Amino acid sequence: MPVQIMYGRLDTDISTYLSSHVSSLSLGVELPPNIELITMQPWSNNSLFLRLAHSFGIDKDEKLGQPVKLDLATLFPQRKLVNITELSLTGNQPAAGIGITSIDSSY
Repeated sequence: MPVQIMYGRLDTDISTYLSSHVSSLSLGVELPPNIELITMQPWSNNSLFLRLAHSFGIDKDEKLGQPVKLDLATLFPQRKLVNITELSLTGNQPAAGIGITSIDSSY
């Protein structure tokens, strides 16, 4: 079934909208309100291609525009994360190889 993209007018403020629209993974783990799940698909044997996006620009919202710390292990409590590789937006090469500032994985 092809993906259908739909748009609608926002009839309320951002905070009210976000509180009534929960972003969650199939496991039922709720994402922070300013993080969106873009892609989650099996990639190879035991690998998962996961793309997350920050929903707000730095100046777009005082609270929600701030950087977010997210423990990926909490998104997959029934799995053991062995390795995380940050990729380019297209997913075809490591981010470090193309000069993208890496994520801070020391949390």
